[in-house]
Amino acid sequence: MLTKLLNSPNKILLNIGWSVFDRLFRMVTSMFVGVWVARYLGPEQFGRLNYAQIFPGAFVAFASLGLTNVIITKLIQLKGSSQAELLGTGFALKLISGTLCYTLAISAAYFLHSDDGYLQLLIYILSTILIFQSFDVIDMFFQANVLAKKSVWAKTLAFILSASLKLYFLTIKASLVAFALTVVLDLLFGLLFLCWFYKLETGFSITHWRFSTALARELLKSSWPLIISDLLIFAYMKLDQFMIQQLVGSTELGMYSAAMRLSEAWYFLAGALTNSFYPSIASYWKINEEKFYELYQKLISRLAAISIVVALGISLSASTIAYIVYGSSYSGVGPILAIHVWTGVPIFLGVGCSNLYILKNIQKYTVFRSLTGALVNVALNYWLIPIYGAIGASFATFISQLFASVLFNAMTPLTRSIFRLQYKAVKNVLLLNFSSVR
Repeated sequence: MLTKLLNSPNKILLNIGWSVFDRLFRMVTSMFVGVWVARYLGPEQFGRLNYAQIFPGAFVAFASLGLTNVIITKLIQLKGSSQAELLGTGFALKLISGTLCYTLAISAAYFLHSDDGYLQLLIYILSTILIFQSFDVIDMFFQANVLAKKSVWAKTLAFILSASLKLYFLTIKASLVAFALTVVLDLLFGLLFLCWFYKLETGFSITHWRFSTALARELLKSSWPLIISDLLIFAYMKLDQFMIQQLVGSTELGMYSAAMRLSEAWYFLAGALTNSFYPSIASYWKINEEKFYELYQKLISRLAAISIVVALGISLSASTIAYIVYGSSYSGVGPILAIHVWTGVPIFLGVGCSNLYILKNIQKYTVFRSLTGALVNVALNYWLIPIYGAIGASFATFISQLFASVLFNAMTPLTRSIFRLQYKAVKNVLLLNFSSVR
């Protein structure tokens, strides 16, 4: 399979094309439907919906067990029955952890909001995604085998169904619970289509997967630092929403959430490019290290160029974009967006380099870098949110992400080579030297 990857640049580009199409379609449709939902609900109710989503988000790191990059990397190296065993083992681990995390999420909702039954119901519904996420291993299979087309079709069909439901609920002026259901149904429809396309591609259903105790121990040994890292990433990417709710209220959270919807809409490009180029780049790791780093530098340089250009464009026109999209009821979103959008730059650089931690077998450093980001984020949020509200939270998110994804790499010898890739990529963009991205 690696030979095919190396000799099929067109396949990689086609894979990127499908991934980009999927995200662009979702972005455009979400922009239309999602904005309609935000306008219909208003800042306060929209803030409550986003607050409810924090609870499953808090446990998703444990539910996913940090297995995504580990499984993709192993799938690249395996084929046939070995892949089936890996998928079965990963699925079982994620299903068990997801069920446990669902119990923890609804328990937290009960104890923290015992006086708000409606909010509890929203959290109970949204937290079911912790169980359904176990089927993500099929998406990992398609990523590792450069078959993004299959995942795109599955997710697009599911998205069309859930978006249609949202439109229906809007026309009948449905309650907030109905819109929470669409979030879960989007994932549920997607996993059903993924199972179908997996059977069409391989000729087997998921019932042919096998569980291996030895492989489970191996996976958990490799992924435990990533579990903690993902949890800490949640802390500095989502805890700000929890703190905004507690410190300044639902309306301000609604404004922040609206800005985030626009700011994060283009983050998919980081994953699409990385997941499409990574299999072919990784194949050089043990046979030609110089070639490996040459190709990886090109990948990071592309991510840096895209993120900086997009962030600059959105930042300069943030107020106009916010007014056109949300209208006057969301006045104040523009300045929040202008700051928050720059968080995409360190995120792109971090996503691009995340697989290097696995290849170098230094996953434990992801814990330390994420802890750095979380501590910086919490400290800055406690200081800035009471004074500046959502604008302060945007500054805190950008600075903490910069520390976690980039600056931390400069602090330790084993991660300094990763920092050099990131530094060189940003330097080339700032000097308008785009030769490294070609």
